[in-house]
Amino acid sequence: MGTDRRQRNVSAGRTADYLSQRYQERVFGVHGKNGSDLLIQPYLTGERILKIRLKTKAHLYLPGIHGIISEEQICEYACMLYFMSMLIQAFFVAITDQDRFSLLVGTGIPLMLVFLLICINPRKYMNYTFLGIILFIIGFFTFTYLLHPEYYEYYIKDGYGVKDIFIPYRGVFTLLFVMLPNDPVKIRRCVRYAGWFMFIFFGWMILQAYTRGYWLGVGVRNNAKMSYSVGFGYMVLPYCLVWMNDALKYKRGADIAGALISFVMILIGGSRGTIVFIAGFLILYFIRSFLKSSNKGRLLVEAICASALILALYRHILTAVQRVMSTFGMSSRFVNTMLNGTVTNDNNRFKIWKAALDMIRQNPLGAGAFGTRPVISPYVYSGYPHNIILEILAEFGVIPGVIILGFLAYYSIKILFFSEDEEWTHLFLPFFAAACSLLLSMTFWTSTPFWGAVGIGIGYFRCIRKRKKEGVTNLRPEMGALHK
Repeated sequence: MGTDRRQRNVSAGRTADYLSQRYQERVFGVHGKNGSDLLIQPYLTGERILKIRLKTKAHLYLPGIHGIISEEQICEYACMLYFMSMLIQAFFVAITDQDRFSLLVGTGIPLMLVFLLICINPRKYMNYTFLGIILFIIGFFTFTYLLHPEYYEYYIKDGYGVKDIFIPYRGVFTLLFVMLPNDPVKIRRCVRYAGWFMFIFFGWMILQAYTRGYWLGVGVRNNAKMSYSVGFGYMVLPYCLVWMNDALKYKRGADIAGALISFVMILIGGSRGTIVFIAGFLILYFIRSFLKSSNKGRLLVEAICASALILALYRHILTAVQRVMSTFGMSSRFVNTMLNGTVTNDNNRFKIWKAALDMIRQNPLGAGAFGTRPVISPYVYSGYPHNIILEILAEFGVIPGVIILGFLAYYSIKILFFSEDEEWTHLFLPFFAAACSLLLSMTFWTSTPFWGAVGIGIGYFRCIRKRKKEGVTNLRPEMGALHK
């Protein structure tokens, strides 16, 4: 076997010499499982091929870079860069003052890595699930437009139109990138690492708001001046919950620090709804831990004592937080409304929900894609119902909507409380809890946590299917099993 390996290495070396001498090229060499070589778009230089090895897994050899970058690493880099694409965009806007160019760079870099992976092995990395969803969305909007051409002004609405669904740094593209690493531990790591860089972006947003003296929000008209930002809080929320999940699970100092910093940022600039879903995440985490615990009595007593302590001291805690924040010239809408007893006050949301309910009663067959926008826009500029249940029922129709919602609820419960793999559950839980914010705000069409949770759910159940098919016990299959 050793002789065969040496002979193969000598043969590979001769192949490299031959290619270098005949074509005078530098190449990217990619090596498949059986030692096969794929040369990706050679270009003339006069240098020799850097290195050729025979590996059991594919690796990418970059000329001039010592070492190798594996497929797995490219997947992780793409996922991490996706979750920090807004920072990349902000950086290029700052140095070029070109919004479109910055958007192209920020979203193009991770997409180029995906394209590279597809070139290496299309069978592994061509995600037909993602392509199918994209085609369905295009078909749904096209069909709706043919029936309702009066929706056109809402389809081209700046910041809230159809093109915003297909911007590759949020929404359905999250599904594509969370399915790349194919490992729940790696995906959480990508989100955490990206989150540390995103602190720069979030901090810059807070600084800009306090320099102006207000946040830019959305009211009946766009760019309303507000004391908080709904979008900011929900932007930070997925990173916060991933850190919080790992802090509770692993008790690592870095995760605890990330969770605390992101929570403080949400307190400073986010809405009260964001805090509600952090509490919801903690409740779901406790229920999951309780069901899996071998000492349920002790865990229940600890939870009751902690809850009683918080209820007894919450006003003192909030008052102390308010004083500390005021020392730095900051305030928190959530803290203020909790202390003055107005945290449950309605801010026009019930009127929006009533309008959406009236739509469903009048047209149970569904108003089509963005069908809620003409009705809701008089109440809020964005035009969506701020509730995923009402939005799906109003746009898809009652019967299809109930099927979609029932499907999402059933499989979410199955992953959260009856899954066979803790790591997949601890990846799904933060994204699911963040996606629950769609019950009070935002729209599922452009939601990062919603489509992230969908992608994670697909990955989990495909792992289950693969395990049953192959008779294995490990739920983390080889690279590429999720992309077929």
